[in-house]
Amino acid sequence: MMATRERLLIGATVAVWIAGLGTAAALGYELNRPIQSLVATSHLSASVGAAHASPAVPTLEQAPVLYVPTITIVGRMPHHGAQATAYPATAPEIEHTQCAPWRELDMGSGRVQVCE
Repeated sequence: MMATRERLLIGATVAVWIAGLGTAAALGYELNRPIQSLVATSHLSASVGAAHASPAVPTLEQAPVLYVPTITIVGRMPHHGAQATAYPATAPEIEHTQCAPWRELDMGSGRVQVCE
């Protein structure tokens, strides 16, 4: 005879499968039924008449692009008293660097060369 724990696990598994199949059936029904028209058939809409009511707030045309204003974030760094690392005043000459061959960009158009 099966232990109580095994029966409980089998019952929970069957319940989850039944719930999943029921959800899939409901979703399939909802997605495959014909679209209903938005014309109301209640007794309140019959008194308004055949004319459609205009919206209370006029709708504004939405811009095809969302423009976000540029912002500047300013932060303060605490002074630790340590000296900053000094960098050379001039960049190394390009002739003395070792560069990889030119390659196409992974995203976008153009070519890039990596130099060390």
